[in-house]
Amino acid sequence: MAQLIPIFAILAGNLPLLLVLFTGGALALIWQDRAPRACRLLLIACVAEVLLIAVQAIVHGGLLPRLVNEGGLSSSQISIYYSVVGLSFNIVDAGLFALVIWAVFAGRGERTEDARPAPHGTAG
Repeated sequence: MAQLIPIFAILAGNLPLLLVLFTGGALALIWQDRAPRACRLLLIACVAEVLLIAVQAIVHGGLLPRLVNEGGLSSSQISIYYSVVGLSFNIVDAGLFALVIWAVFAGRGERTEDARPAPHGTAG
């Protein structure tokens, strides 16, 4: 049970973000009929981000400390492991954020000539 404390501490630190992700996922489900593609992308991003946070908590709170304590690794090897793992999670996180940005613009049609604003200084 003591091994779970760091994992729960990491999850507790991410509680505000988790609340935003659950709210975003719920809103995506509610507004599915209005913008299906955007809501689908947002829901995928929210669920994947929650899973990423859970995996990060397990890796940073459980697996890496165990590897450090039981692995007999040098400090340079430990720093390489932490750097590679951190970079990997950041790359996935950036991809999920890009998915949210894509969701913002998904399903928006092309602007037609009639919908374009009039040039400056002319009545439209």
